[in-house]
Amino acid sequence: MRTKMGVACVAAAAAVTPLLAACGSDYEAGVINIYAPADGFDFISEVAATCSADSGGEYRIEPHMLPKEADMQRLQLARRLAGNDSGIDLMAMDVVWTAEFADAGWAVPVPEEMTADIRDSNLAGPLATAEWQGVSDSDKRLYALPIWANTQLLWFRPDVMKDTFGAKRKAPTTWQGMLDDAAEIGANGGPTQILLQAKQYEGLMVWFNSLVQSAGGQILDPDDPTKVTLTDTPRASSRDDQGAHHDARRRHRQGRRPVDLELGRGHSAYRHGSGRRRLRDQLAVRLRRHP
Repeated sequence: MRTKMGVACVAAAAAVTPLLAACGSDYEAGVINIYAPADGFDFISEVAATCSADSGGEYRIEPHMLPKEADMQRLQLARRLAGNDSGIDLMAMDVVWTAEFADAGWAVPVPEEMTADIRDSNLAGPLATAEWQGVSDSDKRLYALPIWANTQLLWFRPDVMKDTFGAKRKAPTTWQGMLDDAAEIGANGGPTQILLQAKQYEGLMVWFNSLVQSAGGQILDPDDPTKVTLTDTPRASSRDDQGAHHDARRRHRQGRRPVDLELGRGHSAYRHGSGRRRLRDQLAVRLRRHP
């Protein structure tokens, strides 16, 4: 286990070290500074300590905590990197920053001799988030190492479902099914809210992508990321109907209604923590969020 984590640290250093000046006011020989978000910082610190010990004194990895919110993490890193801050050696990036950081020259590609092992030891989904084809790249390359992955889950109150539909009723599997259930639960005196992370931060981006993809659409052409394909669906040929984009907007508005009627505001006010608390306090029937 110790050897595996030590290799991971060496690989990470090669994969995401920004293209900064070799030395500067914050440079200290033998010290590798890693910037990581507050969520997961304890894990990063543990791995950093293990890697430092396994190096036999060759280097010491020093963790630095970034803000908890992804937008503020990106802002802090971008300001430092744009200013050629030589005190950043490693950084934990959100998956949506790979292209930006690679194109800006803030992250270098993983050495070719490491890529085969990385590709063999990671799932395809997380691996794809670390890939990018820059203007000087002949094909997609790894610009980072996946260190953990997450996914969206739909949480619900089984006790609320049981009160309205009985013990054997299964949760719906479509957006419309959720809305229909919420209406019936509300008629039975139960909570109607379906909570989402849709405030103007990463939660809104993830939510919008989910709606577009569930409607069969794509925001960008997977073969040509410079081409916007948001309305490039069969239904987009209608002047009054913009295909998957139209479906996403319609479902977004539908999802807001129970919250608008009950609270007088949209679900865009919710982040991860506030949504979880409302579900726990029986103020909602469902919650779409990451674990």
